[in-house]
Amino acid sequence: MAIFVKKLVDNDNQGLKPIIEKLQYIRNDGSSTYIDKLHLNVLVPLQVKDYYRYNGSFTTPGCDVVVKWIVTENPILGISEDQLLAFQMLRDKNGDPVIIKVYQ
Repeated sequence: MAIFVKKLVDNDNQGLKPIIEKLQYIRNDGSSTYIDKLHLNVLVPLQVKDYYRYNGSFTTPGCDVVVKWIVTENPILGISEDQLLAFQMLRDKNGDPVIIKVYQ
C-alpha cells in the first residue's frame, strides 16, 4: 500500500507510530516483521468521497509488480520530519534509499 503524504507536520502522526516502531526490522529489501493492531482508519479516513481507482504497477524499475491504485483527490496524511527520516532509512533491493515524496 502507498499513501500520498499531504505535508510535514510539527508533531508525530500517532497513527503511524506502530509502523515507525517496526521500520528498524525491515530496513533492507526482503525483510519482514509483524505489526500488532494497526488501525487503518487512523491513517485513511473512513469516508473518502473523491477518489480514482485503476489497475497498474509499481512505478519503480522493473515496474512489474501489479497493484490496484486507489488515489484520493487530496493527499490525506501528515507526517513529522522525524517520521519521514525513519522511512528514508529503508533500502530497496539494490541498497538504494526508498524515495518518499511529500506534497506540500
